[in-house]
Amino acid sequence: MWKRLKRWWSKDPSEDGWPDPSESEGPSLMAASRASEATAEVEPVEQVEDPLVLALEQFDSELAELGPEAAVAGIRELVRAGPTDPRVLRRAAALLRELGDEALASGFEQAATSSSGLPLAELAHTFLSMDDPELALALGDGAVERARAKSRRGAGEGDGGREGRLVGALALSRMGLHREVLERLDPVIDSDRVGPEERVRWALASILLGDVVAFGRVAAALEAGDAADRWIAEVVARARAFGDDHDSEDDADEPDPQHLLFTLYGTLLLDDAGEGETLTPERVARWMMALSVLVRRWLPAGTRPVWVSPRGEVLARWLGSYLGSEGAMPLSARIPRQPVLVVLADDADLGLLFENRAFGEGPLPIFQAVKDPTEVGSPIADVVGVFRGGVALPLDGLEAEKVADRLPPRLVVARLQDEVKRAGKVPSDELEGFFGWAEARRALASLANPPDPDQRIPLDLAR
Repeated sequence: MWKRLKRWWSKDPSEDGWPDPSESEGPSLMAASRASEATAEVEPVEQVEDPLVLALEQFDSELAELGPEAAVAGIRELVRAGPTDPRVLRRAAALLRELGDEALASGFEQAATSSSGLPLAELAHTFLSMDDPELALALGDGAVERARAKSRRGAGEGDGGREGRLVGALALSRMGLHREVLERLDPVIDSDRVGPEERVRWALASILLGDVVAFGRVAAALEAGDAADRWIAEVVARARAFGDDHDSEDDADEPDPQHLLFTLYGTLLLDDAGEGETLTPERVARWMMALSVLVRRWLPAGTRPVWVSPRGEVLARWLGSYLGSEGAMPLSARIPRQPVLVVLADDADLGLLFENRAFGEGPLPIFQAVKDPTEVGSPIADVVGVFRGGVALPLDGLEAEKVADRLPPRLVVARLQDEVKRAGKVPSDELEGFFGWAEARRALASLANPPDPDQRIPLDLAR
């Protein structure tokens, strides 16, 4: 549902499964690209050195020698270097058409034959949805460049200028470069050329930087306009209450994920992990202990953990073992108005929850064990275990390759509990710091007042 498009663009030529370069049809693609250039309008030749000539020649050589799949990285760098150059855009279109992506190829073809910045801005949004903010930024800058060129000719700054500026700000936000977001929007933020989207982007960047002065430049407009919905109002409240907890001087471009998720979404983050790390049972047990305390203190009496998948069932049953009489159950067994906490393993579970409309009526609190920061556009849970990509939960045996080797969720829970017992009890003082941090934010945390499912704010400022 929220998966980014899986195109050749995101593949690594070193991965297994790439076609043999000797079997590629690179020369035919080169011929198509050159034919396209031959039929296009001849561009005026300036008597200055063209910095792209050598790069284009090198790309054509690699394409002929290695084939289209191996040339993807090269065309990406060319687009970043020359996002408005028709020669680059035509090559990108031909390459993507050769790789079977007709929709994206048509986008590049349109950008190559148009003087407008809008096609470039649309491409930038596409690559932002594919989690490539660097390329999105380059294309957004290209849209602004074209719009400015038309403005110099008396055509006004429209025609893609605003769209390119905004998508560039979005890309910078994704990269965590919040100071650069302000620098990008600063020349226009006080003018009538911006709408609520730019003001919200400015507000979020200034909040994450702890820049009260910058936030003040848009606060009144946000409060008076349509953008002042529940979300931005809550973001402002959290930023004003706990903005001092974030050191804007030392780590403005790398905000603490716990501070970021709480400020933007009211989400409580339990832990941190390295990219691609496999979690230990003892570590997940610490989450279950912390979560069980939050359930007892913050949620209605009798709240039961519920699941939507076998992976979530393991975690829900494990959490239920800390809650005493309130055992876990499938979400489908919930009766109307019964208090529950939805327990999800990862973004795949999140997709199941929303695609099947399994949440029933009213708002439900949600815990998600692993949240991938690149799942842009997906809703945010009220409590998250770790906010990293490629993190593996210790659920060995649940999804074994052979059916005969698979363990039912109950037995997986028992095995995990045995491993935790052998490792020793988790000291309670390890959790005291988290509880103090969470209790101070209880009134503004989404767990204490979860939104309706359709009103959950999608992940945006991920990194």
